[in-house]
Amino acid sequence: MTTVFPLPSPTLPEEFTTLLLKGPYHASAPIHLCLTHLANRPGARAILLTPSRDYFIAALRDLNDDWLNECGGYGAVFQVLSRVDVFYPPTPLHASLALSRLRVSQPGTAPSQLEISSPCLVLLHEFSSYFLDQENSGPHTLASYMSLVAHALTTLRSLSEQVSPSHVSLVLMDSRLDSLSLPILKASIHAPDADLGDAPYRVAFLIHHYFEWVGTFESSAFASGSLLP
Repeated sequence: MTTVFPLPSPTLPEEFTTLLLKGPYHASAPIHLCLTHLANRPGARAILLTPSRDYFIAALRDLNDDWLNECGGYGAVFQVLSRVDVFYPPTPLHASLALSRLRVSQPGTAPSQLEISSPCLVLLHEFSSYFLDQENSGPHTLASYMSLVAHALTTLRSLSEQVSPSHVSLVLMDSRLDSLSLPILKASIHAPDADLGDAPYRVAFLIHHYFEWVGTFESSAFASGSLLP
């Protein structure tokens, strides 16, 4: 049973292949998703890619999740969380390279950093940060984000073929996806101030077509202290 909350709680579809979660979800949601997805899959591993280690840890610290504080040190919980491999690619180029080099490790050989034994989940976390944060901003276009998703889908297919008949799932969790707008064309280097008539395009309008399941968090649900089905 996969969920973004401590159990018992509403669960996600069983054996999904692709899932998009957007909106103001809580900072510990990716931890709970990995934990619950792995709990009934002994020996399987999850792969989590997020742009910034500092931001990821600071958000968890600020949330101060009561369940993780109480149960995170239990042996059974720690054992499951130890099967989550976390990578922090600092730029879109690094993320694309990491995705392209993910492999299933072969029995009898020592795995390298990007060779994972028995992966069952690939989780992309807060990829809009590459395009919204000032220090990472650049001449990005709509294709910049879409290519990351395309790389992830290619990786999903490759990993699925390597672990068949086991199942691998891809999840994109991006709380600021609805705020991300990117131009279709880059500005010309010869006329950077020219008006190309290319208004920024909302990435969320296109990206949901690539996922079989889409979930949106609403801030009012958390403000009221309850989660509606």
